[in-house]
Amino acid sequence: MTDNARKLSMGETRQFCEQEGIKLHTSVRYSPESNGVAERTIGVLTNAVRAMLHNSGLPMFLWAEAYNTATDLHNRTPTRVLGGRTPYEVLYGVKSDVSHLRTFGAPCAIVEPKEWLKKLDDRATMCFFVGYKYEGGGYRVWDPKRQVVVELETLFSLRKACRRPPSTTHRFGPSTRMSK
Repeated sequence: MTDNARKLSMGETRQFCEQEGIKLHTSVRYSPESNGVAERTIGVLTNAVRAMLHNSGLPMFLWAEAYNTATDLHNRTPTRVLGGRTPYEVLYGVKSDVSHLRTFGAPCAIVEPKEWLKKLDDRATMCFFVGYKYEGGGYRVWDPKRQVVVELETLFSLRKACRRPPSTTHRFGPSTRMSK
């Protein structure tokens, strides 16, 4: 089944299908209602990627990292079609451990090896979480200074360290808290 895209419904693909006795079915153009499960899943993942990048404020060129992270999360989410089980659980036969999950774009720090550092260099580099190591057991972070994605075994979260200090005023006027 194809969505009537020219690449798939004309030319070499059509000839190949005819030669092999494959009947090519097409859906109505620009009609997501008639798309198959795979196309709908791609739409769901693309919407998740858009939201993740927008919410995190990270640059758009990290879309592939966001897509991989959204796919990993999707595979660990229970679905009605699988009787409340996750695709991960169906594939591997065990429930997925979700204790390692982190928020996309969350600030974090990587500790630099002492061998690389000079006496007054920063000992840690500020980075942003962008995903999970492909082989598992680690994380992927984006280093904005070097403009690279780095794989790590452990991650130091700066969630508490990066919180804004509580405001002393709010929209109804100054707060009653006194600062020292």
